[in-house]
Amino acid sequence: MSATRVQGGGTRTRAAEALQPEPAAAEGALLTTLKVRLPNGQAVVRRFRRTDTAAALFAWLAALEALAALPAWSLALPVGEPPLEGGLLPTEETLEELDLINVTLWVQQDEVP
Repeated sequence: MSATRVQGGGTRTRAAEALQPEPAAAEGALLTTLKVRLPNGQAVVRRFRRTDTAAALFAWLAALEALAALPAWSLALPVGEPPLEGGLLPTEETLEELDLINVTLWVQQDEVP
């Protein structure tokens, strides 16, 4: 299941500036840890508050240097996970509402038309 296509490049600096600091592990049950597999095989991990939005997740990914070289990418749930209605988009829905609690996600490189 794909999400909206995200364009790489110049948005990286803006995304990094808007990114909130990673929450402390001491916040425990209020957190979710997300692991994201990148197209190059690298995995990145970050803690988020369960009340953080999907938009915050996309902002973190857009700020990653490893994704800066990709002209466009989308985010997908692992095979076997039930699909989200409408796909995974950078919305104001919380990670908890989307049931993105301690999961692994995949970044897919998209073709640019």
